Amino acid sequence: MHGYTTPGRKCKGCTYYVEEKLHFQPTLLLPSDAYTQFIEEIENYENWLEKIRFTRQPIAGRIYTVRPWFEKHLFPDRSRLDLRGYLLVFMDRFEDPFYVRISQGQMQEYGFIPRMKVEMVGEIREDRGRIVIQHVAQVEKKTKGWGWQWTKDKAQVAVKTATEFTFQPEKCFACSWGALVDITELTENEKKKYRRLYCLKGIVNPSVCYVSALKALRRKSASLSITESIPKSQTRSH
Repeated sequence: MHGYTTPGRKCKGCTYYVEEKLHFQPTLLLPSDAYTQFIEEIENYENWLEKIRFTRQPIAGRIYTVRPWFEKHLFPDRSRLDLRGYLLVFMDRFEDPFYVRISQGQMQEYGFIPRMKVEMVGEIREDRGRIVIQHVAQVEKKTKGWGWQWTKDKAQVAVKTATEFTFQPEKCFACSWGALVDITELTENEKKKYRRLYCLKGIVNPSVCYVSALKALRRKSASLSITESIPKSQTRSH
């Protein structure tokens, strides 16, 4: 009334003031049986994780990719980015990837590269939703890998030209050049911890990334090469 758009301190006593309260409740979009199954899967996962958390377990698998492991500290007047080591990414044991943290010394000793099959022992941890293996020992390389090895110099050069994203595109998250950086932001009143995705290739726009385009082209070329190498007599239907 009277042209006011927001209530003031005297409005509640006015006869023209009407307050309307709206109550919103979440609505379950999933069918009840699907939701029940989802809850059971979460409970089973949490029970399994609770049993093995902080225990040392044998780990075996083929390395999907290797990424530098950075930690960044943000202070009111400065920032610091540290190379803590490297992350070996495995995809073949869980539905989601799990990560093995290794030191710079272990990288120099074992020369971890993608597609290498390894066995080791490590301590199971959970780090904000990620399964992380740390304090690795008893490493055995079972098969050779393919590709080049990260070094401290290569990692530091890559991160200086990297692009930081506040979101995590799915194609970047699965890319070997996409690195999650653990960030600790320190202010006068609080301490925040979160992650940022860094593109170590310096791609600004993920939608026009040439890295993923080249990978798709290589896969297509490899598929065509395999098809062309098969004799025509074997490709005919009988």
